Amino acid sequence: METLSMDYVTIYLNHLTRCYSMNDAITVTDLLGHSVFQNSDTFSDSAGLSHEVGTCTIMDIPNIMGWLNANDVVIIGEYTDNCLTSEFISSLHHKQIACLITKKKYRPNFTKEIIHQFSEYHIPIILVTDNYAWSAVIRAVQQLQFGHYQKIIDEKETFYQSLIRSSVNHSAHESLGSTFNVNTGASLAIVDQDKNLVDASFDVDWVSLLPELSLSDLQPNQSITKNDNQLFGHLLMTSASFPLATVWSIPVYYRRQLRYYLLVGLQTPTKYLPENLLVKLESVKKVMLIKEELRQDFIYERFFKVNEAFQAIASHTANKEADFITLQSFAGIQLQQHLQVIQISSLQPSDSLFENNVLAIQASLAKLIRHSFPGITIYHNRSWLVLTSASKSALTQDLSSIMNQLDQAYPDIHFRAGVSQRHEFSRLKKTLTEANGALSYLRANHPNQQLQFFDQLGINQLFIDNDFHLNKAYITTMVTTFMTPLVNYDQEHHTELVKTLGCYFRHQFSHTQTSTDLFIHKNTLRNRLAKIEELIGPSHEDFWLNLQISYRLYQQIETA
Repeated sequence: METLSMDYVTIYLNHLTRCYSMNDAITVTDLLGHSVFQNSDTFSDSAGLSHEVGTCTIMDIPNIMGWLNANDVVIIGEYTDNCLTSEFISSLHHKQIACLITKKKYRPNFTKEIIHQFSEYHIPIILVTDNYAWSAVIRAVQQLQFGHYQKIIDEKETFYQSLIRSSVNHSAHESLGSTFNVNTGASLAIVDQDKNLVDASFDVDWVSLLPELSLSDLQPNQSITKNDNQLFGHLLMTSASFPLATVWSIPVYYRRQLRYYLLVGLQTPTKYLPENLLVKLESVKKVMLIKEELRQDFIYERFFKVNEAFQAIASHTANKEADFITLQSFAGIQLQQHLQVIQISSLQPSDSLFENNVLAIQASLAKLIRHSFPGITIYHNRSWLVLTSASKSALTQDLSSIMNQLDQAYPDIHFRAGVSQRHEFSRLKKTLTEANGALSYLRANHPNQQLQFFDQLGINQLFIDNDFHLNKAYITTMVTTFMTPLVNYDQEHHTELVKTLGCYFRHQFSHTQTSTDLFIHKNTLRNRLAKIEELIGPSHEDFWLNLQISYRLYQQIETA
């Protein structure tokens, strides 16, 4: 058997075939346009003429089936005398060959029945003029393939150059979307993972169309090409008023994280995206990823400068306004002089955690903060810091959501945050100490809690050590001594001594306001207060001060 699969020309053609999609291949119709086939006799229907053409294989042994591949052109000569059986033709059909080529002198071997069977399987029969050698036939196929692939290369080169120009040219008319539309006729919009429009062609109003699509619509769940090349997207359902008959959503991932969606619109309905569009979409994706890489490099470089500037500020014994201005200029964010610090870290920090995620988490945090309130994001001493002049109400409203989104993005880290009080920038060290103290208190005493504001520590500040651990032995002693007798008495006698005590403290020891609030007589209130002193024992020094502190501690224990 003679086959061209071993020569250099066919190896190169096979390489080109792998580089481009199957729709870039020539068809049987293209073959018939070559001069070698101009005087040939052809038996084929339209389906057979659309077959894609691959490698040529000459049949010079009886059993050729083991050597055939899909889209092969089978060249056969003398074997037409005895091989054209129903089984042979059926085998050619299962091999999905492109066509069968022979010479006109073998025409008598092709009976009406044989031609009919070839026609049923949509396999074209081409009978070339006898004076052409098989090598001429093969060269004709290769010439057509070379010419076709060269045209594709030229078109791709032109398209690449257009994409490059659009990437460096800020003109809207040379955007990626417009370039894609001019070269393909298809509409293109590029949106980020939050459905914000990044780029678009101008043939349709994508700004008005996007609100009709939800993020769930964009999620990929099916193959978008009839060939198994693992390219997935989502065919969007559009309304009758939608100007595009078909819209495909294709995700673009950067370092395994979703960054963009390519929305490709066609004027005609289609089950799959055309292969020629897929090749150009891959080029668009590459340009987007290069731009994303450059953008990430720029962002990380800026973070390095911000972190270095803050490191210098933190090492100073006194913080000057010039340092604050430098920090703001590196971050590109302007803040007020009075600041709060949000310190965010892991519940249980580890070296590997910080080595692998520092800048990525800083970038994620900066983006989340930017959508909520102004703040400068910093990495310092195994924590991410946010310097902000936002109001406490804004922080209370948005911080929980930000923490939840961080946990979703990095589920193994378990973020916790401590928030300082507001201080002038000149008192930055105190601000940092408070944020760290709130975070340390949360880790040590309430590890299941996400956030801790320093000003909400309240009376607990009296009972924490230098590591912000509560003195639980002292707290237990205070509550047991001053509150437990009242709690037990209320339970046994169905009285309300604890409630009375709380109301008495709330009204700052006013008998009139307390009795009015409780709807009792002043004498009843005096009797209850006397009973409290009797149960606890009035011999304690600073009795009412200790009792008030113990009541506050008891309240916190009950709330927890």
